[in-house]
Amino acid sequence: ITRVERWTIRFCLAEFKWTRAAHDAAMDQIQSVMKGFEDRDAKRDVEKAAALAAKEAAVAVDPRQWEFHTEKEGWLTFEDELVAQLNKAVDEGHDSVRLSIKAHEYEVDFVAMTQCNVA
Repeated sequence: ITRVERWTIRFCLAEFKWTRAAHDAAMDQIQSVMKGFEDRDAKRDVEKAAALAAKEAAVAVDPRQWEFHTEKEGWLTFEDELVAQLNKAVDEGHDSVRLSIKAHEYEVDFVAMTQCNVA
C-alpha cells in the first residue's frame, strides 16, 4: 500500500461516519491485504535463504581437481566420480590408487604425480 493509499484510508475512516459493520468489513479487507504482503515477504525470505544455502553448499564442494593429458585433446579434467575417488585416496593417506576409466585400468601415483596404464 502506498502512502497516498494509506492517507486515503485514514481520511475515509476519520471523516465519514461508519457503521460498526462497515468499519469492521473495511478493517478485515485491510488486514487481508496486509497479510498478503506479509506472506509474499515471507516467501521471498524463504527463497533468499534457500538460495544462500545453495550458494554456501556450492562453496563447500571440494575445490581439488585432477587432470590427465591426452595427445589429441591436451589436458582434460577427470569426471566428478573419479575426482571424488582420487581425493578420498589422498585424504586417507594412500600413495597411489587404481582407477577404471572406459575399460582401461590406471594407477595414479600421488608421490610421483604420474598416471600409468596398467591394463
